[in-house]
Amino acid sequence: MPEYIWYFFVYAFLGWCSEVCFAAVNSGKFVNRGFLNGPLCPMYGIGVCLIVLCLGPLGENPLLLFAGAVVLTTALEGITGLLLEKLFHQRWWDYSNVPFNLGGYVCLKFSLLWGLACLLILKVVHPGIARMISLIPPLVSAIALPLLFALLIADTIATMLSVRKLNAHLEQLERLSTRIRAASDDIGEKVSDATLALMAKQAVLLSHIKGDEKRLLRAFPGMRSLRHPEWLEKLKEQLMKK
Repeated sequence: MPEYIWYFFVYAFLGWCSEVCFAAVNSGKFVNRGFLNGPLCPMYGIGVCLIVLCLGPLGENPLLLFAGAVVLTTALEGITGLLLEKLFHQRWWDYSNVPFNLGGYVCLKFSLLWGLACLLILKVVHPGIARMISLIPPLVSAIALPLLFALLIADTIATMLSVRKLNAHLEQLERLSTRIRAASDDIGEKVSDATLALMAKQAVLLSHIKGDEKRLLRAFPGMRSLRHPEWLEKLKEQLMKK
């Protein structure tokens, strides 16, 4: 239904705003925290739509509403984190250092916070948003929603290409590192011209981080590469120096 599609985009935007505020408090500067380039966090949009659809009938029972919200949001966060890791070979967030976590994908602290946030949304925020969306003429929805979806799809494709470039960058660094170690083993303590040339190439690769790669590294400072962890950390260090 059109209203649920509007809910998705509204809450995806509000979720992005909350992530930006959270990052600003922690880092003291603006960080585009979304997985996408644009101001949307789709997981928030999907999450709130699920909460409204599945838990709306429980609105008169805050305890059941809170428990259901904790279960639904925890499942969504865990599944999303696992899928992103399998698709892109990156850990986009990691709660391994937070007590009572499950595989680093979810943790009790944030699950409870999601539950409280959902209570606030359903009781305070959503009624007003639902009223505003109900006033949108059908013609406006028929024009605006396809355009928003087209932008979302384009942004998703661009982001996926950026992730692929980042992974290719890490792969190049790993291959060069292997070649450097092999060259160093062959000549022992002597530094050969070939090794120096390879190290120069490596330094160039480390210094040439593309804009979209920078955005992803800034947006997810806790990201861990499952294939090239050492080089991802070096890229982060290089970005911090800059």
